[in-house]
Amino acid sequence: MKPYLTLRNDLKSAIFDSIKNSKPWQRAHLGASGIGGECALKLWLSFHWALEPDFGGRILRLFRRGHKEEDSFVTDLREAGYRVETHAEDGKQYRFSELNGHFGGSIDSIILIGDEWYLGEFKTYNKARFSKLTKSVAGVRTTDPVYYIQAQTYMGLSGLHKLLFFAVCKDNDDLHVEEILFDEEVFRETMDKARHIIFESKAPEPISRNPSWYECKWCDFYDLCHKKDFSKVEQNCRTCVYGRPVEREEKDGQWVCGKHDSALGETRSFEEQIEGCKDHTHLLPIVMP
Repeated sequence: MKPYLTLRNDLKSAIFDSIKNSKPWQRAHLGASGIGGECALKLWLSFHWALEPDFGGRILRLFRRGHKEEDSFVTDLREAGYRVETHAEDGKQYRFSELNGHFGGSIDSIILIGDEWYLGEFKTYNKARFSKLTKSVAGVRTTDPVYYIQAQTYMGLSGLHKLLFFAVCKDNDDLHVEEILFDEEVFRETMDKARHIIFESKAPEPISRNPSWYECKWCDFYDLCHKKDFSKVEQNCRTCVYGRPVEREEKDGQWVCGKHDSALGETRSFEEQIEGCKDHTHLLPIVMP
């Protein structure tokens, strides 16, 4: 008797593996989308490419679905009669950069409401998180401070001081829309935090020294932070004592090698930073708190 069901997990695995291997996991700059995270050490380790994030193909596909939802929001807003722009005149997505190119991000859209332009950010939520968001009297500022700080950063860098935050519940397609106004103090604090993470050679303090702290237990850097296990640290220019971010304004987020870049203006390309070299000397055991 033939079975009624034939699972093809080989195809499932092939899809997830393809997604995971589609592009480098390293990010050239410190992103505005994550700067609101509470643990400064986690941000510093990520910026220095200490460990590859433990994201499988399924999780990356989930992230991609969130990006696709942006197109749905844009379509819906345009059909509702609003002008929505997602790219500048040069055809590129609206991007903002600061701190000599080492910090920045890209906004989802700008939206014309009446005669006033707003920044537009689109997010996807599961049912539980969406319920928490919609029931909060303070909205995203208290339920998702990382998103709120991301919004403040984009407003500060762009000069547009109003932002529309759109959230969709993936379970039932319900929507939440709130207007966020610019808070200059939050923006200044965020930029100071980003500057410290980027240009300080010594790693900052972790959010907690307690290995049982709930935010630490699921962190990719748990063993590195709490056990001082450096065995899995990546070997690249950013985990090397000779590598450092260029602070000259004319350089767009470049890194320099103190051992090999002797000529003025000589820097390491993104690919060269990933590759590293035979003279790599681990930075983390020296600077980790």
